[in-house]
Amino acid sequence: LTSELSKSEERFRLAAAGTNDGLWDQNLETGEEYISPRLGEIFGFSASEMPHFIQDFTRRIFPEDEPRRSEALRQHFMHKQPFDVVVRIRKANAEQAWIRVRGEAVRNASGRASRLAGSVSDVTALHQAQEELREHRDHLQALVLERTERLELALQEATLANQAKSEFLANMSHELRTPMHAIMSFAHLGQNRASSAQDTKLLHYFDRITLSADRLLALINDLLDLAKLESGKQKLDLVTVDLLHLCKSTMAQLEGLIQARQLNIKLETAQLASLTLLADKKLMEQVIHNLLSNAIKFSPSGGTISLSFCADQLPSGRRSDDQGLAPAISLLLSDEGPGIPEGELDSIFDKFNQSSRTKTGAGGTGLGLAICREAVIRHHGTITAFNNQT
Repeated sequence: LTSELSKSEERFRLAAAGTNDGLWDQNLETGEEYISPRLGEIFGFSASEMPHFIQDFTRRIFPEDEPRRSEALRQHFMHKQPFDVVVRIRKANAEQAWIRVRGEAVRNASGRASRLAGSVSDVTALHQAQEELREHRDHLQALVLERTERLELALQEATLANQAKSEFLANMSHELRTPMHAIMSFAHLGQNRASSAQDTKLLHYFDRITLSADRLLALINDLLDLAKLESGKQKLDLVTVDLLHLCKSTMAQLEGLIQARQLNIKLETAQLASLTLLADKKLMEQVIHNLLSNAIKFSPSGGTISLSFCADQLPSGRRSDDQGLAPAISLLLSDEGPGIPEGELDSIFDKFNQSSRTKTGAGGTGLGLAICREAVIRHHGTITAFNNQT
């Protein structure tokens, strides 16, 4: 029995040393107490200064933390809740430390606690590491919030500036168009007078004025149309629109250009039962006109332009959580032009932007496709560009 007890004590000693914890034991009936030497070391006591009572150790717990230890102990006695609490202590050398106190009560036959034993762990290093991690996290959160606020402010300022620009251009429609119409009227008057007087040189000057005025008015019209779309001032007049009729009407308007370049136009409907949709007729006509004009402008003489319609689907909403698909109609327009470099397929819809491959002096304001994109977006549709692979 003595041998077995010695072995048991040895195992207990090795286990206690391995955990590096201090141990304590209280007999609640006799008042007898045990305090391991390691517990004294945790509290900063030397072997000669080692207190003999557990109460001398609990007195070193911070007054702000003692109620938490007492409440945890009460819950353990009354409701058998785990006695496990972290508190601050003032060590014998006046240093501050963090300890974890754990204990377990031994109860008699009536269920009353007759003994309480447990351990004390020094968790100062762990607590400091957690505190540093918390400080870094809070600092990072503050930096993220600060940067987010700056980005949001910059975005608001950019949005307001862009809106102010669009509203300014939209409000300037009368002021910009009126003098241009006056210039063009006087230019036409000069053309007629020079033609009647058979003054060839003067007629050439007025022809140049008229041509330049026409191009400037086209730029002004495009700018104002785009500004109205971006500012939201152009309200959609939604009516039932026949896309096939719009395409044929636009082709008739551009018949002179089509014949001049000897182009072939192919129109396919994929046997769709109906090509009608609810849309702003003027905007839809402008989209088709701009796309077909571009195709004519950059197609080689004798080339073919194809317009085809097919049934399609689009997301039912613009938000990320919107579900389902809505029926739609796709219009595919293709030509035999030089194509667009792959890196420029998205940017050609930007304002004042033209493909590097099509800057051939054919004219244009660089606003036609930007107007198409804004008009299509206002109708909750999409528009993309890609190179023909066949």
